[in-house]
Amino acid sequence: MGFWKTDSDLRFHLSGEGSSQAQKMDQVLLSRVRALSSNLSSEMVVLIAHGPADDEERTRWISEISKRTKLIK
Repeated sequence: MGFWKTDSDLRFHLSGEGSSQAQKMDQVLLSRVRALSSNLSSEMVVLIAHGPADDEERTRWISEISKRTKLIK
């Protein structure tokens, strides 16, 4: 795929473990849900993520992503 340069004033932070394993993502998800929500009790949050084609690996990914959603539940 290669690399590309993006001109932006934004600051980017990368994680070695990936979003599904980064506990810091819990607060990121919660703040985004709160910012977008108008009535939490009647809304649904859908977290969409890509994953591997292998069933065993996909099961592990779903488990990791599910950990990230506990705080917003």
